[in-house]
Amino acid sequence: MTLFRKTRAAHASLLAAVLVGAVALSACGTAKSVSDSASILSFEDEWTALYKQTVEVSRSGTGDISAVRSGLKGLSERAEAQGDAASRNSDFAKAVSFYRIAATSAWQAGPPRDTAVLSVQEKGSAACAKLPQGAASQPRDCAFIRMAPSLAALDAKARKMEELRDAGPTIPANRLNEAESVVSDVGDLTKSILEARTLAGAQSTSFDDYVKLNLNREFCTLQGFVGRFSGSAPPADQKLRVIDTARAVQTNLRNAAISTSCS
Repeated sequence: MTLFRKTRAAHASLLAAVLVGAVALSACGTAKSVSDSASILSFEDEWTALYKQTVEVSRSGTGDISAVRSGLKGLSERAEAQGDAASRNSDFAKAVSFYRIAATSAWQAGPPRDTAVLSVQEKGSAACAKLPQGAASQPRDCAFIRMAPSLAALDAKARKMEELRDAGPTIPANRLNEAESVVSDVGDLTKSILEARTLAGAQSTSFDDYVKLNLNREFCTLQGFVGRFSGSAPPADQKLRVIDTARAVQTNLRNAAISTSCS
């Protein structure tokens, strides 16, 4: 496996593609009353605008990402509250839509709000179970709700890899075990997400593209990190374990028809 870091151009292209998926994902609810649709649409519009800002900040390297994440945090909290209210009124279709927005926003808000994804997922899954046909009534909403905690956890591991990678020209010897553990976690989380994706069954192209593009992005972070790890003079057996884990991630993604190209 070739180990290298992504170019800025490739990263910008990927972010733009993810935004397309995010915008398309925002339209994945079922038919609702006019008033309900208007309410949910306003949240969708806010989510799309905030996510677009995260893309632009990441692409340009300028701007106040903390302000954008604060906006995502607030949106997630308000959407969760709307989902709670709808659940209390037994309007589970509306609750599921709001919980999906809450989970999406929490995931992209980063810490500390991303830690709330699990509790939102529990509420959302409970609401999905009470739909007339269960999760099949709103398959894309319910599928994303199921995956959100693992996606958020994978993002957290990517941030840890970036922290370790960027701390110096090599990873310190006293942090090699930590680095190996992070790579192992990435392998486990990627496998979990792919299994959830399979269990979700057929989804819209926009939804699946959104998941695939994010998995590609995390793999590229892993690939660059393994290159840094291998150049940090780890013990031979440890180096082999880390490379084997990264190769397994690459194989699992390819078997799932997900790109592992980083250029």
